[in-house]
Amino acid sequence: MATMETVFAIIVIILIVLSAANLGLARLSEMRNPPIGKFTECDGVRLHYIDYGDPGAPCVVLFHGNGGMIQDFTISGLVEVLASRNRVLCFDRPGFG
Repeated sequence: MATMETVFAIIVIILIVLSAANLGLARLSEMRNPPIGKFTECDGVRLHYIDYGDPGAPCVVLFHGNGGMIQDFTISGLVEVLASRNRVLCFDRPGFG
C-alpha cells in the first residue's frame, strides 16, 4: 500500500511541475510575441481584433475559419486592399490568435 501511495504522490508532483512549466512557457511566449491588435470583451468573452482604415467608411468584417488567424488576412494583403476604401475589422475566433 505504501508503494502505491508513493507512486501516486510522484505522479501528482510530476503533473504539478509540468503544469507550472507549461504556464511559465505560455507567458514567456506571449511576452515575446505580443498580439498585433486590441482586445474587447463581449458577453464575458475576450475577443482579439484589428481595426484598419477610415472609421467613417463602410465597414467590412472578416472572420477566419478553423485553423486560421488574423495574420492570414494581413499577410495576404487582403486587409490592406480593403482598407484603402473601407474600414476593416478582423476578429480572431475565441481560442485563436
